[in-house]
Amino acid sequence: YVSDPNLWTKHEIRHLRLPTVYFSNPQVENLFHGIEFLRTVRNENKRAYIHCKAGRQRSANLVACYLIDTYGMTPEEASRHVRSIRPSTIFGVREMQRLHDFVEHLREEHNKKTTRTK
Repeated sequence: YVSDPNLWTKHEIRHLRLPTVYFSNPQVENLFHGIEFLRTVRNENKRAYIHCKAGRQRSANLVACYLIDTYGMTPEEASRHVRSIRPSTIFGVREMQRLHDFVEHLREEHNKKTTRTK
């Protein structure tokens, strides 16, 4: 499925596409782009629809990273929360590793900011 950006625009729907290979995890950089987009939507009191082909891995990974970044959840807490709402989501070894990689990137970014302000 490839959506038509012109159709989204026509209906005043903002659209962010984060290309990810099927059956692989989103790149950490794309997760940050997705989270920034979700923050913008939230700050405008709008809603976001997040999907991938089956809505079980890549989109769930983005939502879990958003929960980690926004609410300070651990990867385990975030994946459990996503599963509690959408039980068909998959958080296997690879997906959990991506969540832990994301947390490590958050720490690195925090350390860079802290170092710059000293």
